Amino acid sequence: MKIKLTWVILAVAGYFFVLDVLQDIREGETLSQWGVEALVFVAILGSLGYEIVQTFLMHRKLRTKEIELRSLKGHLADVVKVQLENWKLSSSESEVAWLIIKGFSFIEISSMRAVAEKTIRAQAVAIYKKSGTSNRSEFTATFLDDLLNERPRP
Repeated sequence: MKIKLTWVILAVAGYFFVLDVLQDIREGETLSQWGVEALVFVAILGSLGYEIVQTFLMHRKLRTKEIELRSLKGHLADVVKVQLENWKLSSSESEVAWLIIKGFSFIEISSMRAVAEKTIRAQAVAIYKKSGTSNRSEFTATFLDDLLNERPRP
C-alpha cells in the first residue's frame, strides 16, 4: 500500500514533538511547560492511528464493493443471455445485440463483424422487432428494466 502524505506529515510532526519534549525535560522545564507539547504529541499519534485505521477500513469496503460489482456484471450478463434466448434471436442477431448493448455504433459493429453496415442495420431492425422495441435506446433500456425488476420480459 502506498504511504499517504498525511501519515508522513503526522509522523514527522510527532517525531519533532517528542524531540522537543525530551529537550524540555533535559533542560529542567516544568510539567506545565512541556505537558502541553506532550498532549499535542498524543493527539498527533491518535490522529495518525485514526488515519491508518480509516484507510484500511476504506480499502476493505472497496474490495467488498468490487466483488459486488463483479457479481452484478455477471447477473446482468445472465439477464441479457436469457432475454436474447427468449426472443429467439439468431446467433448473428445475438452477437449484434450484445454489441449494441455494449454501445458500439453500427459502423463499428460492421467493421468488427466484417459485414456491410446495411446488414447490421437490417439485423438491428429484426432485433428490435423480436424484442418489441423500436430503437437502440429502448432496446438497451429493456435490460436495465429487467435487471431492476429481476424478471425477464415475455
